[in-house]
Formats: sequence, C-alpha cells, structure tokens
Amino acid sequence: MNPEHWKLLLSPDWNEWRRKNANVTPDLTDADLTGRDLSGQDLKRADLTRANLSRANLAGTDLTRAVLRSANLAGVSAPGAIFEHCDLDFLDLSRIFLTGARMRSASLQGCTFIETNFAGADLSMTRLEGSDLSRANLAGANLSDVNFRGVKTEGAQ
Repeated sequence: MNPEHWKLLLSPDWNEWRRKNANVTPDLTDADLTGRDLSGQDLKRADLTRANLSRANLAGTDLTRAVLRSANLAGVSAPGAIFEHCDLDFLDLSRIFLTGARMRSASLQGCTFIETNFAGADLSMTRLEGSDLSRANLAGANLSDVNFRGVKTEGAQ
C-alpha cells in the first residue's frame, strides 16, 4: 500500500487529487477500510487486492476497473456503486446491497451472492459462471447477455 494514497483517501481532497492525477493507479493493497464511508469516492482502477472493505459504505462509489482480488466485502452497502469491468471472481458477496449498482461487463465467476439485493442493478454482459445467486433479489435488474452457465438460482426472484 502506498502511504500517500492511504492518507489522501481518508482526506476530503481525494476526489480532487484523482481528477488531477487520473493516470495514477491508487495502491490500496491490504488497506483496512472496515466500516469507512467511501460513498461517492473515485476508486477507478484502484488496486484493492486483499483490502478489508467489510461494512464499508460504497454508495455511489466508482470502482470501474478496480482490482478487488481476495478483498473482503462482507456487509458492504453499495447502492448505485459502479463496478464496471471489475474482476470480482470467487468473492463472497452475500447479503450485501447492490441496488441500482452498475456491474456491466464485470467478471463475477464463482461468487457467492446468497440473499444479495441486486434490485434495479445493471448486470448486463457479466460473467456469472458457477456463482450462487440463491435467494438473491434480481427484481428489475438488467440481465441481458449474462452468462448463467452453472449458476445456482434457488429461491432467487
């Protein structure tokens, strides 16, 4: 993790710094962001490998092309968040709020989404092979061109 990026993320200057440094890839590997309010933050292309985002508020956060390998997203609230083109493979995303989230073209293979709320989310062109969507709320979600091969959907609505 880059200590400067960590310090900036926790300051009110983060989004302005991101606008001025759009070509910089924020290094937040192994960051402990447990319970943090990151709503509306620009985390595009951020490296959040092994980051602990449990119980974080990601409402409206832009995580386009962010790296979230082995990240902990337990209890996250992310309504309206943008996860487009993210690799979220094999993460446990059970019981989290992704209402209205934009996940277009994300890779979600082998994920666990038990009781996850996707109401109104855009899941178009996602790869969900081998994922578990048991009891997930998919009401009003855009599921066009989704790969559902081997997906468990027991009780999903």
